[in-house]
Amino acid sequence: MPSVKVLLKRNKQKTNGEYPIYIRIIAGRKTRFVSLGIYIQDKDWNESEKKIKPKHPNSSRINNLIAVRLKEAEALALELETDGKPISDVNLKERIKGKSPVSFLKFAEGKKDALLKSGKIRSYENYKRVINGLEDYLKGKDLAFNDITVSFLKKYEIYRLAIPNKINTVHTHLKMIRAIFNDAIEEDLVSREQYPFYTFKLKLEKTNKIRLNKSEIAQLNKLELKKDSTLYHCRNYFMFSFYCAGIRFGDFVQLIWDNIEGDSLIYQMDKTDSYMRSKLLPQAMKILDLYRTKKGGNKDFIFPILSPKYDYSDKVILFKQISSNNARINKDLKKLGTLAKINKPISFHVSRHSFADIARKGDMNIYDISKALRHSSLQITERYLADWDDEKLDKETNRIFKDI
Repeated sequence: MPSVKVLLKRNKQKTNGEYPIYIRIIAGRKTRFVSLGIYIQDKDWNESEKKIKPKHPNSSRINNLIAVRLKEAEALALELETDGKPISDVNLKERIKGKSPVSFLKFAEGKKDALLKSGKIRSYENYKRVINGLEDYLKGKDLAFNDITVSFLKKYEIYRLAIPNKINTVHTHLKMIRAIFNDAIEEDLVSREQYPFYTFKLKLEKTNKIRLNKSEIAQLNKLELKKDSTLYHCRNYFMFSFYCAGIRFGDFVQLIWDNIEGDSLIYQMDKTDSYMRSKLLPQAMKILDLYRTKKGGNKDFIFPILSPKYDYSDKVILFKQISSNNARINKDLKKLGTLAKINKPISFHVSRHSFADIARKGDMNIYDISKALRHSSLQITERYLADWDDEKLDKETNRIFKDI
């Protein structure tokens, strides 16, 4: 049976000689203490009756408050004992004090706003997308952490797949919910025992990373394009990225002439905030030469993609401009693929996959590939290249066993 008692904690004396009143709850083989925020002198406490002595000027009001909180604690202790549902110490205290359980949505909103203030716009947009998705599903209802059960996650997964979303898109949403849940656990807002992801496993579908081989890169390079046309510039952008080990679009469009020192490229990556320095291939230098004649100041963008009419110190504006220009250039890249008779949907990110695959097939060691791709660890590079291991395995198996 659960046990609930009112205590005067004499081991927590204040400098003025007062002691705090606590409620002790023993339920589910766990002991918890909840402060009522009331402090009194030892002489005013009736130990046998567990209440304030009548001579205290506020005895009636305080004793009534203690009685109310005690009933709330007894009801909660019985709920904990019978349902066996885990609850964090913070949630326990909130409920005894008459407050509702911690809201997942409000906590997530706080995290989202903090990302915006710190200028992490990509993460901010991801949080916003996930929160909006949950709000659409909940139709105006709030969502507490203890509402996020395995059953809830299964129903939400089915809902998102029916929208329809691809499996990996749903994976991204659920992964974000899991990350927010983990943050709440770290901040002691939620008990680890409430964590539904011990049982609920996220599904991820293996994707085929589109990449071009050497022959297809050559086909793209050989295209006769009108100088200064949209497609001409678009090809230059793609090829420069390819020769720079697949520099990400967000970093590429923000390159200024100050990022070029002799034959080296030096810049800070948006995704990791780390600095990258690499020697430029002669092919990349030739592409730069095409834009040097239009060079203005050292703080000017190298490539004429981002319009100078916007204030890019506003990270939200910068993010939106990067996203819209990325979409525009990806459309042009698909046109280039058609012109070059390449039967693959080319996007700017394909330059990164293409570099990695060609480097791998050229026997570049994984450490150098990892460094070129600016991965933070070899494990990330191994996972990145793993999708292409089946192709290599098939060729090796065929080579070894073809004569048997």
